[in-house]
Amino acid sequence: MVMTAETWSAIAAFIALSGSFLAWKAAAKSADAASRLTEIERRRWHHEMTPQLRAAVVAPKVWDNAELRLLLLGPTALHEVTLTVSIRDDWPDRKSTLAGGPTADEIAATIWGPYRFNRAIDGGSEDGRSVETFRLTMGDYKPIALIRSAWPRWTNQDHWRTKYADAPVRIAVTCEHPDYEPWTVHLEVPVDIDEQAFFKPK
Repeated sequence: MVMTAETWSAIAAFIALSGSFLAWKAAAKSADAASRLTEIERRRWHHEMTPQLRAAVVAPKVWDNAELRLLLLGPTALHEVTLTVSIRDDWPDRKSTLAGGPTADEIAATIWGPYRFNRAIDGGSEDGRSVETFRLTMGDYKPIALIRSAWPRWTNQDHWRTKYADAPVRIAVTCEHPDYEPWTVHLEVPVDIDEQAFFKPK
């Protein structure tokens, strides 16, 4: 078979096209790998910059009242963060198991824990589950008023108080900074009767 000039030109064009495709595929694969590495590094850095918070619940004198204290310890590069704090239930996704028991709305409206935020102080929400967003600077602490959670209609005060007598206050803290995506920090904070415990080195 005699190869004509047109045939050789077609073969050369095919080889060139194949080479271009392989080069593009290699470049795309390299770019994809670089993108994955960048995302991994971004997540690692975001994790390392997670705000370091110290929290305490102090109830030294009055049974029904307490104070949540939040201190921003680091990282120093953040300098200041904006915090949104909410109370978490002791058991998420709780459902009624008794005939004639609480409805789903009643369960959702109940704060299943020892304390709620005081509605009259710190911009506490109507249900006592959250407070107004606030800023916290490195090394500063924020006191937030708490009051004993209300027992629901299907139980009584003594049973409710006994149930949560030694329970921690479970909170979720959403931390925002203009240079980073938000973080959410979950804390379980024991109740302490020592007024100065929060300020002692740990």
